Formats: sequence, structure tokens, C-alpha cells
Amino acid sequence: MLASQHAALRCFCNWLEAVGEIQKNPFQGKKRPKVRSEPKRVLNPDEMARMLEAAKGSQRAARCKTRNVALLVLIFDTGLRAGEVASLKVSSVDWEMGVVKVEDGKVGVRFVTVGRKTLRVLKRYVTHERKGNSHALFLTISRRPMSARQISQLILKISQRSGIGWDVRAHRIRHSYSCAYLRAGGDVFSLMRQLGHKRLDTTAKYIHWTPESLQEVNEKFSPVSRIVLPD
Repeated sequence: MLASQHAALRCFCNWLEAVGEIQKNPFQGKKRPKVRSEPKRVLNPDEMARMLEAAKGSQRAARCKTRNVALLVLIFDTGLRAGEVASLKVSSVDWEMGVVKVEDGKVGVRFVTVGRKTLRVLKRYVTHERKGNSHALFLTISRRPMSARQISQLILKISQRSGIGWDVRAHRIRHSYSCAYLRAGGDVFSLMRQLGHKRLDTTAKYIHWTPESLQEVNEKFSPVSRIVLPD
């Protein structure tokens, strides 16, 4: 946040100086602030399972439980943004190929792979619970398309109801998906395509290694693990 605010102010002052509104740029000769990059907390499999259990909702929201579970599972399995999920249509899902067509305003159209378990959950929602004439995949109780804001609020409420002890928002699930993908052996270039990034350094921001995961990687790839040490 600090780095982006500093960059915006610096750019604005550069413009003011260029058009003659100020005589001296206050940022001239000043160094950019150093920002410490703290790894963000991500969901572990147990927390994901607890959120899925909580997604079934209270008795009042029981008629949406299949939708809630399907929505969560889809984001857990793909790392889609809330806005991308809101833009999905029923026709966006290719049930045979196991892909979802995502129309992203940033990078255009891309195809995101979806696991068999996720497809089964989505199919259950579409065939048993989803009602309405809208083309949108996820609908509200009133049978209207869910907005990105509604999806984000739903995920936050589910996390609070799950008892995991911290608030989870849609973009944090995207981080969690990325970390889990890489720790399971997925390569960063495939992840970049899955997330819809144009630049590799954007994808790199989603990579967070814990000491435990680094230990596992080192044990697997270190040259010492493949040689016999002397007694």
C-alpha cells in the first residue's frame, strides 16, 4: 500500500512540475521507500474443509447450500477472482473438456481447467438447486445473477461462520490456491496461465513459502540428497 501511494504521489508531482503548476518537485532526489514484504496468511486444507462445512449455512440459508459449496469449491480449485466468478454463465462450463471459459476484462478470454470433483459439485448445483431463466451460473435466492460484491461478502460470512479464527476474502483464496498449486508440484508458468497473468513477476507475488515447505523442497532437490556421505 505504501509503495503504491508513494508512486501515485510521485507521478502526480511530476505532472504538476511538467505543466508548470509547481516550481520544485518535492520528490526530486528522494529515494523510494523500502517496503518489507511480509508473507500473507493462506488457507490450509483443514481450514478449507471447515469453510466448506460452514458453506452449507444456517437453516435460513439451507436452500442455497449447494450453490455456496459449489461456488467455494470452484474458487478453491481455480483461484478465480470474485468478479470472474460473477461473470460466468452456465454455458461457460465445458463439462466434457473440464474447462471454464473466463471472460476477463484485463486479459480477454481464457480457459481455466477445472477438476472432476469440482465439475460434479457444479453439476449438482445446476441440476438440483439452481432455478431461474438467467444465463448467469450463480444466482441469488431471488434468481438474479450474483455480483462480485455479493460473492465477496458471502465468502467473508462463511469464513466467519466456520470458526477458523480469521476473516477470509475472495482474493486470499486466490493466494491460497496459488501456494497449494506450487507446493503440490505445479510449475509457475502453468499457474500464470491459470490465473490470467500477463507477467511472470505478477504471479511471483502470490508465492509464499513457509519454512516447512522450503525444507521439503530442499530435501527433494538438494544435491546432497543424491550422494552418499562419508561416515
